Parts: sequence; C-alpha cells; structure tokens
Amino acid sequence: MQEKRRCHRIGIELPASYQASPAFRSISIATTLDISATGLCLLTREPLIVGQEIALQITLPVEGKVIVNVRVIWIKEIYTAMTTEFQIGVQIIEPMRADERAFVRFYAKQLRAVRPPIPE
Repeated sequence: MQEKRRCHRIGIELPASYQASPAFRSISIATTLDISATGLCLLTREPLIVGQEIALQITLPVEGKVIVNVRVIWIKEIYTAMTTEFQIGVQIIEPMRADERAFVRFYAKQLRAVRPPIPE
C-alpha cells in the first residue's frame, strides 16, 4: 500500500479537547498519538463522523493552548476489555490562522529534533 501522507508524522502525546457538537455543551477529551504539519491522529472515547469539522484545542508544552480547526478523515474503533476508544485521523483546515501556524511551528521544532538537518 502506498503512503498518501504529504508530511512526516511524529509520534507525540499532547492533551487535547473538543466540543463534538455545538448543541452539546460538554467537552470531549482526547490525546494526540502523532502529528504532522497537515494533520493529526487522536485517541478519544467519543466517536466523531467522517467529514465532521471541529475546533480542536491542543496544549503545546511551551506555547500553551492553541485551537486548530480540523476535519475528520478516518475513524478506527479500538476495543479493549474495559472500554471502546477511537483513533481519529484529522486534517487541518485551510486557511491557517495564528493558532494553526503556532501548531505548525511546534511540529517543525519537533521534526528538527527527530530528523536533524543533513550537513552540506
């Protein structure tokens, strides 16, 4: 199977939250499993719908909380003995605002740490 992603993914767990629907005031909790400049993979106990758009609040270690607007691309149910969780692949929605740019800068720093520049 050929890889479709345009950007390298970095495995990193960051706390995140979102409101699944404006009709509900409850906030759902998630954790990132990996990130890239164009999307993320989340782990959550709340299912979402493919195509759904949400404002995802992510807490970055130094930068603090940012809100990244994303669209759900895929969902995978994970069954354990105690509960059902969902891995959810999301894509960052254009146009990028200040928070999305802060997230991409954070990703770039992480990428440089994982893949140092090649000397010329």
